[in-house]
Amino acid sequence: MDELDMSGVDPLRYDEVRRRVAVVKDYLALPLPTEADQKAHAVRLDLSINQFMALVRVWRDYRSAAKMAASGAHRGEARRPNRLTLDPKAKDATAGVIDELGPNASLTQIMRLVVERCEALGVRAPSRGTVWNMAMAARQGHDSGEAGIVVGTCGVRLPISTPDGISVPSLTIAVRASDGAILAAALQPADWQTAAMTIASAAIADAQVRAASDLLALNRNDAIRAGVTPIPAVKARSAISRILGRSIDSIALIYQPSKALAPERLLTAKQDRPLSPADARMLITAAIARHNAARNARDAAWIDAATALKGA
Repeated sequence: MDELDMSGVDPLRYDEVRRRVAVVKDYLALPLPTEADQKAHAVRLDLSINQFMALVRVWRDYRSAAKMAASGAHRGEARRPNRLTLDPKAKDATAGVIDELGPNASLTQIMRLVVERCEALGVRAPSRGTVWNMAMAARQGHDSGEAGIVVGTCGVRLPISTPDGISVPSLTIAVRASDGAILAAALQPADWQTAAMTIASAAIADAQVRAASDLLALNRNDAIRAGVTPIPAVKARSAISRILGRSIDSIALIYQPSKALAPERLLTAKQDRPLSPADARMLITAAIARHNAARNARDAAWIDAATALKGA
């Protein structure tokens, strides 16, 4: 079967769109479909006959997955907005504090001053999560204050379906601080021999390489570990956050797993479904490719097995 072009389809609705296309194709394969056939196929999609036939016409006329996502009974409701709306004065005050202290200041420093400014204005201060997100957004395109190459692991804000339930992918990356280029990536397990060669070939002479100590502990090859400075995993994540900001292209990252939303809560609309590991890998690979292209950097070296994708 030809691969379905999912361009323009929300990733969390890939499964629903594929299901719609499959059922419509089954219907169109019938030589002389009857009204009973229409009803039977509509029931498979929880649609009325009229709604199902609208899908049939869309597919017959356009062969477009994006149009299938926007047709039928459920047109992909917008994500539910947060019931707490941030006061514009509080938002401006927070942006001013981040600009004043710099986005690489600690969240504690930023939060303390934000609370003081908001109290002076007589408005409610944003939550720590909101302030964190604003600081992370400001870090993109900002001098990170980091140097050399940092290797660490973070989560990716995409719900995936695993045998143990819904999880999020765990992404290990080697990032060059000077331009934010991602030199190597793995959705684990990683081939550290390949990683070491990739990092060495992309590093500036005498560039410092720092790697999360838990990753180094997985590798006992002294030749690979030589010249690499081990740092705590949390410090590696913090350094990467200062270099990359909150996302790689359009893919949001998770640097504080204990404070992140539960994966199930990322599914906010009726048609949302967790991604397959293969779909998640495709999205992450494409995001990293766009991220590097924007920096005139070569493609990242993928240093794991193509089928490996573990949850964070």
